[in-house]
Amino acid sequence: METSGLAPSRAWYMLAAILVVVAAAVAAGALFMSLRQINFRPITIPGETDINVMTPGTWIVCIESTDGSSPVTNDMHIEFLDPATGASLPMRQRSFPLTYQLGGRRGVSVGDVTIPRAGRWTVTGAPAEGAAPVEPYTEYVIGPDPVGSVMWTMLISGIIIVVLCSLALGTWCLVFLLRWRNRGTA
Repeated sequence: METSGLAPSRAWYMLAAILVVVAAAVAAGALFMSLRQINFRPITIPGETDINVMTPGTWIVCIESTDGSSPVTNDMHIEFLDPATGASLPMRQRSFPLTYQLGGRRGVSVGDVTIPRAGRWTVTGAPAEGAAPVEPYTEYVIGPDPVGSVMWTMLISGIIIVVLCSLALGTWCLVFLLRWRNRGTA
């Protein structure tokens, strides 16, 4: 086997390392952006809370525990009232509940509603007939459904990370192979 005597510079290993560092930065940025897309606000249940809807769409209602335990969902009747028209939108049960943990708070979705227009809305809630009382360490929160936006952020950043890591691994393997083949020359 004939070798040319030329081996790639060790600087190519540095390029592979830089690609891995950039992939890690993309992962950290995606995580940060995903967490910023979660915008839940506390609401008073039982009772009523006025909310200002900036963007129409699906809004999610969750129950959170503040002591780190899994929240127990109560049978609550929650609806959204449009003060401008008097229209009432009942909350729908979600087919797949969203669960999350942020710091010492754990949450699970109890339902959602599609709000058709921006503006002021009133969220009202009362225990259903015969329902257990709300635990003192739980609270209800509401916000735009983050699943779609978080999914796209993670999907796009995941593709970028896979491409960068593949380039880094390919570069490292190619440089290693070429340097190994030419190890006896020079």
